[in-house]
Amino acid sequence: MVGPERDPTNTTRSNRASDRVFDRKTYRDARVASQIRNGLAFQIKALRDAHGWSQRDLGERVGMAQETISLLENPNYGKFTLRTLLRLASTFDVAILVRFGPFSELVNWESHLTADDLAPPSYADDLGMDEFRQSRETDGSPAPASTLAPGAMGIDMKLTSAAEVISQSRPSNLLYFADYARGSEYTEPPHMEPTELVTAGGTGRG
Repeated sequence: MVGPERDPTNTTRSNRASDRVFDRKTYRDARVASQIRNGLAFQIKALRDAHGWSQRDLGERVGMAQETISLLENPNYGKFTLRTLLRLASTFDVAILVRFGPFSELVNWESHLTADDLAPPSYADDLGMDEFRQSRETDGSPAPASTLAPGAMGIDMKLTSAAEVISQSRPSNLLYFADYARGSEYTEPPHMEPTELVTAGGTGRG
């Protein structure tokens, strides 16, 4: 049995009404909080499942109790600290992006979210790093850095692959960190303070 045809004008009105909710500041704030709370919880579970680990297995690797891992995977918990996220990223051997960005980028990421995005590959399986190395061998420079469009800002916090971090890094910063990790000499980029560079670079030597 064929149902009644939908009026396309009704769909258009519905989409417009849905888009207008972003005009409310309270909604935008709630959307950012929800993306961090739910997104990180789902990612932690997806990454754990991808490695075939139980909550206890992950807890032993990251130095946390199984009950703590269970809380971190609960979307209603949401009490993440940068230290905890860095420990998890290190255990999964993935990168983590914590930065401010426009709401358009947040919506776009959510709209095109896939299972692969929830469980990014570990460094050893990150094919994007092979492309990065090839680009360096070809022209001696990393891929162009992405830029943020002007406008209202939200917070983007997610576990991701090393290749994505590189694609969003300033070339001068990237070269500094790479040389710093190798113990080589490199002049600090003028737009960053030396103390910030040493602090950021020093975390990767341990």
